[in-house]
Amino acid sequence: MWITGHDRPEAYALMLPEVGSMLRWTATASLDIAGQGIAWDRSDRQMIWGVARGAKGGNRVTASRVTLP
Repeated sequence: MWITGHDRPEAYALMLPEVGSMLRWTATASLDIAGQGIAWDRSDRQMIWGVARGAKGGNRVTASRVTLP
């Protein structure tokens, strides 16, 4: 499972536990995003699309290549 925070340009890979209720952090990927809102590209398993918010409505869609753990 991949998640983002609200401020850092990163996504975090988490694994579900075999037993228990604690997720396990496995990787951090640097992305050209402004937190929140990522989507994996279904045609390219190493590409994540995101949004970089800018001043005065200058938002843009970004694509980042990620090496999966």
